[in-house]
Formats: sequence, structure tokens, C-alpha cells
Amino acid sequence: MNPDSAGLWLILAFLSAFFAASVTIFGKIGLKTVDPTVAAGVRAVIMAVTMIGIIIILGKSSQIAELTRAL
Repeated sequence: MNPDSAGLWLILAFLSAFFAASVTIFGKIGLKTVDPTVAAGVRAVIMAVTMIGIIIILGKSSQIAELTRAL
């Protein structure tokens, strides 16, 4: 790992921890009256959209095609 990517890795790790905690907190606060299965589905969709956005921002979307070859 080069020194430049070490700083980015640390930032992404902290963001990941922050958003993981946020999902739990907002899930408990905002989805009290919603069925747990629906709430889990909504959280999963939000996380997937966020990850796709990060992949696009980092310019890694070309590597998605490699997944089909790895499976």
C-alpha cells in the first residue's frame, strides 16, 4: 500500500463506521412502526445505492465486469 492510499483507507474506514452506526440509530428511531423485514430491505437498498455511488466516484465501475468472471 502506498502512503497516499493509506490516508484514503483511514478516511473510508471512519466513514464506514459512522454510516454503520447511523443506519442502526436511524433504523431504531425512524422505523419503529414498520415491519422489521421491510425495514431491513429499505436499509439494504440504501446501503447498496451508497456503495454503488462510492464505486462510481472512485472510478472502479469498470471492475464490475470482472465479477462475472470470478464467479
